[in-house]
Amino acid sequence: MTVQLVGAWLIVALGHVERFKPGDKVVTLFNQRHLGGSIDPLIMQSGLGAAVDGTFRSVGAFDENGLVKMPKSLSYLEAGTLPCAGVTAWNALYGLADKKLIAGQWVLTQGIGGDTPEWGAKAKELTGGLGVDHILEVVGPTSMAQSLASIKLDGVITIIGSVGGIASDQPSFIECVIRCCTTRGIVVGSRVEFEEMCAAIDAIPEKLRPVVDSKFFKFEQLKEAVQRSDKNSLRALADARFVAYVADTGLADDEASTIPVIVLAGFIALFSSSALGLPPPFSPEAGCFNFAATTLLVVGGGSNTGRATIELARLAGIGRVIAVAGLHNEAELKARGASHMIDRHTADALEQVRAITGDDLIYAVDTVNTGQEQELGVAALSNPKRGTLITLRRADGKFDPDRIGTKTAGYERRLVMGISPVHPEVTVGFWREVPAWLKDGKI
Repeated sequence: MTVQLVGAWLIVALGHVERFKPGDKVVTLFNQRHLGGSIDPLIMQSGLGAAVDGTFRSVGAFDENGLVKMPKSLSYLEAGTLPCAGVTAWNALYGLADKKLIAGQWVLTQGIGGDTPEWGAKAKELTGGLGVDHILEVVGPTSMAQSLASIKLDGVITIIGSVGGIASDQPSFIECVIRCCTTRGIVVGSRVEFEEMCAAIDAIPEKLRPVVDSKFFKFEQLKEAVQRSDKNSLRALADARFVAYVADTGLADDEASTIPVIVLAGFIALFSSSALGLPPPFSPEAGCFNFAATTLLVVGGGSNTGRATIELARLAGIGRVIAVAGLHNEAELKARGASHMIDRHTADALEQVRAITGDDLIYAVDTVNTGQEQELGVAALSNPKRGTLITLRRADGKFDPDRIGTKTAGYERRLVMGISPVHPEVTVGFWREVPAWLKDGKI
């Protein structure tokens, strides 16, 4: 028997099928017969890695009805997490036709490391005393009493697992009845739900993306992978292109944890083709680009991402880096690479930027503001030249032309998400070079 229930595959050959063609990328359905609707005993007997051969193999033959097309926006490693964790979560939130999650509702999920034993009352307090609409119960008997304490009348508790073990003191029958809620157990989900989830992922890939562990295994390391899995640790698959070994760089764990979010966001803002599009420092084009004559404005220079962006600008060799931040950050930001500091509290910040750049600024990053609060970054851009402001937060709303200038050449304001798989053209190189940059003290 071949075990394991998840997998992402490339179709290389077909029998008499109609739903796929060679070259299609697919993921496996856990219960191969669960195409839609309610589950039954026959469906329960079609589970991969249980009643039928699973996915611990390099080549497999599957019924076409037990496969789903991979989301186009995900890698194989990311998509490989979907058949179990992804579909289970989707089913929990959207699996009941008359109780699907809707905007404005509260969802409670369970994690580890909490220090609030009576968290049910606290969760209910956060909702104004009404209770949460959906609870994803993964701990089981040891936390069910708290789930009942926090659920809203007519809410839904979806029981997914029991990783917390068995409790001797469990909720009584009457405690369950008086909550007037729906409690249900689920086993992953159907193909219909899987396809709905994949469509949602491709519709908003910047918001729906699997979280994967930095530890990954090759097929030859299968035994080691299973042993790690058996230890009940937090785990996921990771795309090898987007990880780096930093244990020998001198970073503490909390410092290293800032790289995939804070430092990466700054890097993407500067060098992705969908952002400012400057040549990455490791690219052949970087040697032909005049970084020394380039000016960059960083609004929110004192934020964590602002600091990282300034350091990365120095790494690239950008000649003038203007930081708008609180003056108490001046010494640190200049040490990181800022050539000019402007107090974020001053009323004439725009005039001070213009005194440095003239009417020639075409590169700006705002790491902190949202919507119309991004006015300074837009106003500072050149009027006769087309400039770009990159923002890491919401980029909506329009500006008063009298306040931002004529912008005869137009301008762009782009929201950038600091997610490696969305920008592989630069992030693959980023993760390759990060260890050396850290060792050399460049970031």
